[in-house]
Amino acid sequence: MEVLGTSHPVVRRLRRLARSASERRTEGVFIAEGPDLVVAALGANWPLEGIYVAQSALGHPRVAPVIENAPVTVVTDAAFERMADAQSPQGVLAACGLPTISLDDVDSCGLTLALENVTDPGNVGTLVRSADAWDARAVLLVGEGVDGYHPKVVRSSAGSIFRRPLLDSSLEAVETWCRFRSVTPWATTLRGGRDPRHAPLDGAVLVWIGSEARGLSESVLHSVTDCLSVPMASGVESLNAAIAGAVVMCEAFYQRSHSSHGAPPPSL
Repeated sequence: MEVLGTSHPVVRRLRRLARSASERRTEGVFIAEGPDLVVAALGANWPLEGIYVAQSALGHPRVAPVIENAPVTVVTDAAFERMADAQSPQGVLAACGLPTISLDDVDSCGLTLALENVTDPGNVGTLVRSADAWDARAVLLVGEGVDGYHPKVVRSSAGSIFRRPLLDSSLEAVETWCRFRSVTPWATTLRGGRDPRHAPLDGAVLVWIGSEARGLSESVLHSVTDCLSVPMASGVESLNAAIAGAVVMCEAFYQRSHSSHGAPPPSL
């Protein structure tokens, strides 16, 4: 059995894919690192280019479900450390095909989340995970935010990235999609918007979340029907983008689950 070392071209290529968004886009491949993510990819029948396991991880019980269900390539521990993005590598990663879904493929029934200029990969990954938990249709990335398939986004999604569509778009494309699909666009703002508990979020809606530092642009704010503001205690400056998005998605999920029984009581 061949064991790939640090100088092998495959190892060098995977290192580039883990570190460069342009390499990922050019090659149509991203990296999913850790046994739970690789198992999630296998469970979703995601197209995989290859699975790579560090020598020292071959006997680890958490890696066993991967080895039992797919062919793997073994690399030296030193090679794996070069390939891995995480500070504490877990001994297995997969090279995964980038999805080819477009905005036209997104189901407009329910809630769709749009993120403008969100730069924190942990926030984006957490929002994908929350979208999966509360059945949002998709997560759209608009503007100059983090690459959606950055390794930290993939890890923070806890496998939800293989179950929930995540795709790049533009404000113009989102506006057109909302108009032709009869989707109501909402913006989240720090103050002055409607309480999500008392806003009609049980139908086809799109909710914008802005950047951590600047919020939503004026262009987005001019494109929406109305604004939402999560109620907070006085003296609190703001909510983390991932928390704000999660609160709104949870409320919309609650409203959808009770919509056949008339106007739902507040959930929170």
